[in-house]
Amino acid sequence: MKITKHLSERKYFLLTIFWAILIAVLSLVSFKSIAKGIVSGNDKFFHFVFYAIFAILLRLSIRNKKMNFFIICIVVIYGIIIEILQGVLTTTRESDLFDALANTLGAIVGLKGLHYVKKQKN
Repeated sequence: MKITKHLSERKYFLLTIFWAILIAVLSLVSFKSIAKGIVSGNDKFFHFVFYAIFAILLRLSIRNKKMNFFIICIVVIYGIIIEILQGVLTTTRESDLFDALANTLGAIVGLKGLHYVKKQKN
């Protein structure tokens, strides 16, 4: 049982790393071929969902239930760093306080939702 738990945590940790890299790439690389209409106006929703998934994956890779606040802090700080990098490193993107807020809300709601689903399952 302990071996399967370790393998499960490792799998989620690798997915978390992949997801963090995906967020960074999507946030920092210019995709001029994508129609602006698809993302424009919906970007806060995408921020919310991507960071909710990020928080859920990180929580699944760290089994300690007392780490929820720490997980939210990691996800929020990562989101803030990405927002700063958008303003500093790119010419096609800019930092947005409301993006950071959507990231934060996504992380909180994602963890609360995971907690609710796990509670219903038990």
